[in-house]
Amino acid sequence: MHLQDPNWHLSSGSEINGVSPKVRKVLQRLRLRQIFNGTFVKLNKASITMLRIVEPYMAWGYPNLKSVNELIYKRGDGEINKKRIALTDNSLIAQSLGKFGIICLEDLILEIETVGKRFKEANNFLWPFKRSSPRGGMKKKPPIL
Repeated sequence: MHLQDPNWHLSSGSEINGVSPKVRKVLQRLRLRQIFNGTFVKLNKASITMLRIVEPYMAWGYPNLKSVNELIYKRGDGEINKKRIALTDNSLIAQSLGKFGIICLEDLILEIETVGKRFKEANNFLWPFKRSSPRGGMKKKPPIL
């Protein structure tokens, strides 16, 4: 894990039920409450500690501009009045994030990709992404004896 690249994309790869309470709490703090949910996390010492706890239950990677762009355009939803709203119009973004200088979808994408000064507000506005399940399903691991 490198602290030089301060942004990670996380995806929950397993159910939150049936795991220890500590792992469940960390997954909830990372906003990964369902299987195949994804979110962005700013890397710092605290988030790296949380990632080490939930490492067996998830996948992650460093996002680039193209992947952030595709995720937000295809699966991006915002939280407006505690409801999940599809990001179809820039006025929705300006209404919620205009006070932070984020007025359109491109500003939102740039803020997430560059981990700017308003990353926290932009990321909290984004609803966790619902990813599709892998083609062919999940591979079952043999039991360890």
